[in-house]
Amino acid sequence: MLRFLARRRGPAGLAPPIIPFLLLAWAGAAAGPHAAVPSGLRAPALTQPWFSLGPANLSGRIQAITFDPTNANTVYAGAAGGGVWKSVDGGQGWAPLGDDLPSLTVGAIAVDPRDPRILIVGTGDPVIGNDWIVGAGILRSMNGGLTWEQTNVTKGSYAVPGRNGYHAIEINLLTGVALAASVDGLRRSTDDGATWVEVESGADWTDVKWRPGSADTAFAAKEYGGLYASSDGGQTFTHLTAGLPPDSSVGPLPKIAVSRSNPDWVYAGFSSAGSLFGIYRSVDGGASWSLRANSPDLYGGSADYGNVLLVDPSNSDHVFAGGYWLSDSEDGGVTWRLLTDQWWGAFHGIAHSQSGTPSVWVGSDQGLYELPDQGGAWIDRNQGLVTLQTYSVCFSKASRSLGYAGSQDHGTLVYHGSPTWQVGFDGSAVICDCDPHDPLHVYGESPLGFHYVTHDGFATATPINEGIEGLSRYVTPIDLDPTDPERLFTATSAGLFRTTNGGDAWERVGDAQDIVSISVSPVRGNWVWALERSSGTVRRSNDGGSSWSVFQAAPFAQIGGTKILADPADSMAAFATFLHHPLDPPVVLRTRDGGLTWQDVSGNLQGQGVNTIAADPSRPSDWFVGTNAGVWYSGSGGASWVPYGSGLPHAPVMDLAIQDTSRKLRVATNGRGVWETALTGSASSTKAVGEPLLLERSSSNPTHGVVAFRYAGRGPGRLQLRVYDLAGRLVARIAEDPADGMVRTAQWDSRPVAAGVYLAVLRSGGAVVSTKVVSVR
Repeated sequence: MLRFLARRRGPAGLAPPIIPFLLLAWAGAAAGPHAAVPSGLRAPALTQPWFSLGPANLSGRIQAITFDPTNANTVYAGAAGGGVWKSVDGGQGWAPLGDDLPSLTVGAIAVDPRDPRILIVGTGDPVIGNDWIVGAGILRSMNGGLTWEQTNVTKGSYAVPGRNGYHAIEINLLTGVALAASVDGLRRSTDDGATWVEVESGADWTDVKWRPGSADTAFAAKEYGGLYASSDGGQTFTHLTAGLPPDSSVGPLPKIAVSRSNPDWVYAGFSSAGSLFGIYRSVDGGASWSLRANSPDLYGGSADYGNVLLVDPSNSDHVFAGGYWLSDSEDGGVTWRLLTDQWWGAFHGIAHSQSGTPSVWVGSDQGLYELPDQGGAWIDRNQGLVTLQTYSVCFSKASRSLGYAGSQDHGTLVYHGSPTWQVGFDGSAVICDCDPHDPLHVYGESPLGFHYVTHDGFATATPINEGIEGLSRYVTPIDLDPTDPERLFTATSAGLFRTTNGGDAWERVGDAQDIVSISVSPVRGNWVWALERSSGTVRRSNDGGSSWSVFQAAPFAQIGGTKILADPADSMAAFATFLHHPLDPPVVLRTRDGGLTWQDVSGNLQGQGVNTIAADPSRPSDWFVGTNAGVWYSGSGGASWVPYGSGLPHAPVMDLAIQDTSRKLRVATNGRGVWETALTGSASSTKAVGEPLLLERSSSNPTHGVVAFRYAGRGPGRLQLRVYDLAGRLVARIAEDPADGMVRTAQWDSRPVAAGVYLAVLRSGGAVVSTKVVSVR
């Protein structure tokens, strides 16, 4: 489960209103790549391409699954922060649809059964998850996801604290009428989803289903409100009570399933305190109900966060249900059999494929999985579904290709240059800190302040929590002293803590209860900065934590601090970033006098909430911020900011890391994994003719043997990596891959050829880029 909502909330529980900005940017996209950038603020950095580092083998939370009713090999998946994805080969490969949409948090997807080119998407995260991101209402595509348009539902809802968005959208096969269940009501559309009217207002409507074969009958479920039925095409709904439990007895996220083979049979699942309250069934179209089972606990404590219910379309007695585990029943819900033998987190979406080999698909915290109806093993459908929710990323100065990331539900991950990442420390992980001199020496953190260390690149890991007291945030602040990798600082409700022996023992060194971020100066390790989340207060020590001075950085309270950063070149300077506030105060502040005074360097960030900040150690006047609208850059002391690069999806950017050796900026996103781009002044900056391409050597040149390359491309064609001699003769075919923006690695053994100069050439369609290779003996 996802737990960092408090960190992302503003005063009085308000979330940063980034969606209006994204809608403005999205609406301007048709005018050109710089349409959303204020006049006079365009810079060469805007065209710098971003490329994905993956993971391509591990996915994040999938909330919605649906199939093209005319082609079961066409599958759509909706991710929490990762957008809409499409597969045309039954889940073997995936492509994102609409990376520039104003919200990539998808709760519901519907394909029009009368015209499968029409897609309707409900945005926002409707479950109790602390990575809650504001949605952009309901979006529609008329061409299978190639282009999108905004409907008249344009913003998320704040009706239920901590939630936003849509649970389900259903389209009637006979009439085309669409119903949408959201956290603030039921909506209805009669014009292919272009416009919507609210038919039930208020409360959290958690599910909606049409009765198969009927133009008029629909069922809906309401949180703490029971079940409802409509007999007039979804215009009005009547409360169902006969045989059902009292509304006050059941908890969140009730679900509905209607049998296709016998439409009079309707199932409902209810929970209480996160566990199963009961599976109920009606055999008379919802007029009366009976309890089928209240044990075993099919939800396992996850029901208020995620649960699913489905009826086999060809067998009305065959039912699927689950929370943390999936089970099925073949006697109408009386007895149950466990179907999953491993943990994938909670389930959020379920659908049945009517392909040549029918199967059940489930969306979970760890991605998408398929179980064939005829039995056998589960099939992992996550390859290429790049939707991982990452909190942090770190790369050692000593290694260009070895790096780490903290991820939701997949733990601390290890990057070796391939888009296939390895799980280093399982579970969930939020923070990682690399030893600047030893790439195998890494500190990690699981949610709520469980710290650990590895000295072998996460082949093994050791807990290091001795001496830490108090309650910790879900994402607990911690930072490593770049001048002494055995010294770290963290904070809990009990104060600030320090270790000087790599975590073997911690000691309390200062008062604090609300610290959200800590930063140790790379110039003077004794200078330590700490930012409080809700007060705008900064604490600073200039003696390694023995004593602390307190400063009021932000001239406002209840702002929601996110990040403090020690300047990479000046120990007296630091940055502090904040979420947006209704009074529109600064979101980026800077001090140059040790915290005594702070200057607003927000410039034209247009009220965005800022999640994180980085300054280039080789060019300290180059600043970068991560927002819910990507990465922004300033080289003018914060007077103006511009979007940095092109091709980065609109997933929230949670962390920035600069790998100075390779001159790369790498980012952790909440929903699209890890991305990189070249920094200003980088010798490896992509210079290609045509579409964005990346080709660089990752080994020494000249070479005595094997040459290693990193390459990527984004465009309509396939990537072809070849080696030629100076006469233009083909020497070697190195690789051929999709031009999907993913960074890959390949090698060429130059020993079989004569010493000399060769060209490695990467092509995609009409685009081409090359690099010189010198082979010596």
